[in-house]
Amino acid sequence: MQKYANTRMKKGTTSLEYSVIIAVVVAALIGIQVYVKRAVCARWKESGDVFGFGRQYDTGTTITKN
Repeated sequence: MQKYANTRMKKGTTSLEYSVIIAVVVAALIGIQVYVKRAVCARWKESGDVFGFGRQYDTGTTITKN
């Protein structure tokens, strides 16, 4: 009977350890999400600025049609 209780205790401990590891990984991914989003937005802005040579609007040369 002692062997069975010991095996059951080890299984419970292993399950708990895996749960904690998964929770830490998920928390890290959620925390890093902000930095990844900023990096992606900065890359998109950089790509867009290449087409406009860094200018978004120039009052002297921009022509609008009504």
